Amino acid sequence: MASVKNSDVQKIFSFMGEFWNFMKKYYIPETIDAYWENLIADAAVLGHRYDNDRLAVHLINAYLDYLEEKHKNTQKGSKDGK
Repeated sequence: MASVKNSDVQKIFSFMGEFWNFMKKYYIPETIDAYWENLIADAAVLGHRYDNDRLAVHLINAYLDYLEEKHKNTQKGSKDGK
């Protein structure tokens, strides 16, 4: 079994802190364009910072998908009178 290098641990540790702050900032999807524009811009900055780390890129993309789904479900619920 391969062992983890200290440099790898530091890199993902750094990413996870930034990713957590990113998640908190955009946790509740909004309907205004500025929310989505800022979300995409911040995701791009974070992604470029860790572009050699596939886990980071996958987590960012998964979170964007999650927010889009969450927003669609919220919109659907409000149209149904919920």
